[in-house]
Amino acid sequence: MVSAQDRVRAAAEREKDEAIAFLRALIAAGREGEAAVQALVAAKAASLGCRVDQQTNTPTGVPMVKEIAGEGANAHGQRTSLVARRHGSRDGRSLVFFAHPDSEPVAGVEHWTRDPFAGIVEGGRLHGWGVADDLAGVAAMVQGLAVLAAAGLKPRGDVVLASTPSK
Repeated sequence: MVSAQDRVRAAAEREKDEAIAFLRALIAAGREGEAAVQALVAAKAASLGCRVDQQTNTPTGVPMVKEIAGEGANAHGQRTSLVARRHGSRDGRSLVFFAHPDSEPVAGVEHWTRDPFAGIVEGGRLHGWGVADDLAGVAAMVQGLAVLAAAGLKPRGDVVLASTPSK
């Protein structure tokens, strides 16, 4: 009998090209802005059997308490958060993943040697605006759910993905 761990490993190996492709799509969508990134996240989560809820708020209306970010980190205007939930097979503990789809404001692209929104893979590295902060986190949580599905596993508890902008 193949263990769940081995099934996940095998599924992750099969899904790795899709994981990179999804991250590259998020990077490309960043050219159009945060709403375009969130639309891709919502569509992918829905395709994985998640119920996707959206909530729009104004981050400056939420006070920062004991945060390491400065006041300038909270962009002004309306922002949309996504919460995608895939129900588990029975009553088990839920697992929540969080990542943020927003990056620092685009600046200094004239100094880049590659198109910051092309998601170019070179020398085993993926280059693109917002990869480390935090599009890779967004892609990892969504693709993690895709790997579970590809492995044929359904956790007992819910899996919740939160893609929420701002600091």
